[in-house]
Amino acid sequence: MANDLLEYRGYHGSVEFSAEDEIFSGKVLFIDSLLMYHGTTVEEIKKGFQEAVDAYLEFCKENGKEPNKPYTGSFNVRTGPELHRAAVIAAKKADVTLNEFVKAAIQEKVDNENSPATKEKPAEKTYSRDFMVVESFSASTRVATKAGATMRIEESREARVVAEEATTPGKPTELQFPLH
Repeated sequence: MANDLLEYRGYHGSVEFSAEDEIFSGKVLFIDSLLMYHGTTVEEIKKGFQEAVDAYLEFCKENGKEPNKPYTGSFNVRTGPELHRAAVIAAKKADVTLNEFVKAAIQEKVDNENSPATKEKPAEKTYSRDFMVVESFSASTRVATKAGATMRIEESREARVVAEEATTPGKPTELQFPLH
């Protein structure tokens, strides 16, 4: 449940379960105000979240206050000097500002993470300095080549690499390594 978020009217809320108290609880995330809610069932926790958001927005309206917005569109990122330098150089080469470059990089990552095809299609990767992916057969199988050898790469949580030597046909060698 750690990755589950409630969403309502542009706000997001957490859900936690206390086995000891046998109750769900949560809070509205990404705002300065502290808004908490609880329930003993999934329906109650959802309803509690929505009621907390509605009550907060009504309170702000009645008191002439601007409600906290979950996202302002601005944040600081700590990259370290080498990545910062590389990003500035890449942005300059692309003839864009560093802000535009970082925004595009974040957008690309978010699009890839949210795309259903991403769950099936792994990112293009070179699996070693000597092997290079040259052809895709499906979302889960790729072929890589190296002088004198061909690899069929089957993607999963760990990559299962089946190497078939072109010079010595026969039973393939199987290697496993985590995808990072």
